[in-house]
Amino acid sequence: MSKTQSTIGTVVNCDVQLLTPLSYSDRSHKLCILPNGVLALLISDPEDKMTSCSISVASGSHSDIKGQPGVAHLFEHMLLAGGSRDYPRPGYYIDAIAKYNGFQNAFTTGEQTTFYFEVPVLSAGGTVTFENVMDILSSYFREPIFNPLIMNKEVYAINSEHESNMSSLSKILYHATRLLANPDHPFSQFSTGNIKSLGNMSEHHSQNLRSMLTDYYKRCVSPDKMTICLRGPQSLNMLTKIAYSKIGTNWKRRKSIRRSLSSIKLNPHIRSKIGTEHKKRSTNIENFSILQKEWLPKYGSIPCFLPCSNENHNSIFISSNKTSTVRFIFPVNLNGKSL
Repeated sequence: MSKTQSTIGTVVNCDVQLLTPLSYSDRSHKLCILPNGVLALLISDPEDKMTSCSISVASGSHSDIKGQPGVAHLFEHMLLAGGSRDYPRPGYYIDAIAKYNGFQNAFTTGEQTTFYFEVPVLSAGGTVTFENVMDILSSYFREPIFNPLIMNKEVYAINSEHESNMSSLSKILYHATRLLANPDHPFSQFSTGNIKSLGNMSEHHSQNLRSMLTDYYKRCVSPDKMTICLRGPQSLNMLTKIAYSKIGTNWKRRKSIRRSLSSIKLNPHIRSKIGTEHKKRSTNIENFSILQKEWLPKYGSIPCFLPCSNENHNSIFISSNKTSTVRFIFPVNLNGKSL
């Protein structure tokens, strides 16, 4: 799925100055590009008692096909709960983190989906927990199975979130803003999903939700659309090896290139045959905007909000028992084009 040509390559370090507060002077940072195109930020802090990981994909509810609201949100749930070919038992990832006294969560926005967790550096039994959990999570990105047996459970979980949102003033106002948006722009679409929208899909077509999730995965998830951040007391060299072995290799041929951490060769100083490539990438790294490259072509010239006219309203009133609130929205223009 990666757009890169090599399956086994070199981690490309990005020569970029990262501005950090003086209070974080004990931390070491590294920005690099993994062989398959994933952009990685590594943070080494010797004082950390926890090791954490965050993975973001430049795809969210704006990737939902019109008439299929909530598929991106369901993907977020099912990726973690539905298992993978290496770890097929439903909920294995969540159970493993709970076993290690860790924490995990995920969220979906219009333009991205993020998964994150943290676990103690060592479990009570002295097990190195982080690499174990990373192996589970990375397998979900490589080969998810979207187990249909737990699909209804996750649909009901999403419906519960929707019902909770209906009592949240901030969520109510946010949805009202969507109603004012251009109906041709994906921002206007209902994004959370509920039992009605997701339930209707599954009723009309056998395995329909699973096929939609598979299609979403093929369309929207690939290494060149992903970023990862690792933080822990490990050295930058060790964090790089973990990122490489768990996320950075070519997904389609992962079984033929699986190697132990000790065998991975790195080039921390970038003084090798890829020096020219590194120089080119480091020069442009400040413009390394995955979201912009992914979404601007999709949005095209479609404005998020239309100019006010007799056909297009610019205000909405909501009857509610909540505290009286006024929210003003100021659409911003980029290069003369309305966002």
